[in-house]
Amino acid sequence: MSAHSVEHIKQDSARLRGTLLESLANPITGALADGDQTLIKYHGSYQQDDRDIREERRRQKLEPDYSFMIRTRTPGGVVTPAQWLKLDAIATTYAERGLRITTRQAFQFHGVIKTRLKPTMQAINAALIDTLAACGDVNRNVVVAANPLLSPVHATVHAQAAALSERLLPNTRAYYEIWLDEEKVAGSGEETEPVYGETYLPRKFKIAFAIPPTNDVDVFAQDLGFIAIIEGDGSWSATTSASAAAWARPTAMPRPIRARRRHRLHRARAVVRGGPGRGHRAARLRQPRWRKRAPEVHHRRPRPRLVQGRSGAARRLSPWAGAAVRLRPQRRPLRLARRQRWPLPPDRAESRRAHGRQRRRSSTSPACAKSPRCTKANSG
Repeated sequence: MSAHSVEHIKQDSARLRGTLLESLANPITGALADGDQTLIKYHGSYQQDDRDIREERRRQKLEPDYSFMIRTRTPGGVVTPAQWLKLDAIATTYAERGLRITTRQAFQFHGVIKTRLKPTMQAINAALIDTLAACGDVNRNVVVAANPLLSPVHATVHAQAAALSERLLPNTRAYYEIWLDEEKVAGSGEETEPVYGETYLPRKFKIAFAIPPTNDVDVFAQDLGFIAIIEGDGSWSATTSASAAAWARPTAMPRPIRARRRHRLHRARAVVRGGPGRGHRAARLRQPRWRKRAPEVHHRRPRPRLVQGRSGAARRLSPWAGAAVRLRPQRRPLRLARRQRWPLPPDRAESRRAHGRQRRRSSTSPACAKSPRCTKANSG
């Protein structure tokens, strides 16, 4: 594929349509086309295969056992009892290994084969739940404090998180045309994306709402976090924590910004809109299975250094102070360039010097006289 294959696939996909309809209708293989494997992520699904039998099927000259994972978009993970029963029935009918709940408050179905992919999507939509933008380089499922029924503030925060999730959905109608058989209208495939642009985001984007004193959503690990500030009258405002803004190099700590209710959706939309023009898209390459790795530096742990300070007392330095490293070819372990002679404490250094002087003076020792290299004993 080309250098920026992922970005080219998104740009030439006719707003996330690609050739998904043709790939789904292809009866020869259980997989999708290469480009469609990227595009289906924006519809809430990943193509996978059973790696436990991958080698066995390769020896039998069969293609891998392909299947698909489907993830729902449920802001805050809130579903009604009726929806829960429907999701359980869908997992029993179409998926394998049951129904899974993710750490971002979504549901996942695993082991869905390609011929059952569209009926599964339609069954999920019949339960008034969708999978649009559950994966891919868009805003992912918005996570909220776990229980919206705990207080009126929790319910209000969850409602605003759900509204933000709807506000940041892609504007394309590809999801409804492919999975729900919506008729195409004029301008299909040319919809404007006011938030994401024609190439969408360089990376995925994650938002969370937290209500102190519980940080159950880990708000500082998100790209954009809202921390509720409860006022005395029961109303609440939010502190916006844009950690790293997702598009620049991460900062040491996020910068809190006070956000009133009428500004929260606009502020989140503005932060996400900064993504298409920022980020490192050149790094989105499809790497081969084998690639040249950067050389790794392996150090031999030296002994700590003891040096004499200004006051005359010995102090302990870092064991890596002054260690010289010589680079060698990549596949060989890197060693220290030379063996370090670490300074000794003053008492040990003096005793070693005295021992050396004594050895040099004892030229008539038996061991030296018997040695053929002893010039003093053999001279004359």
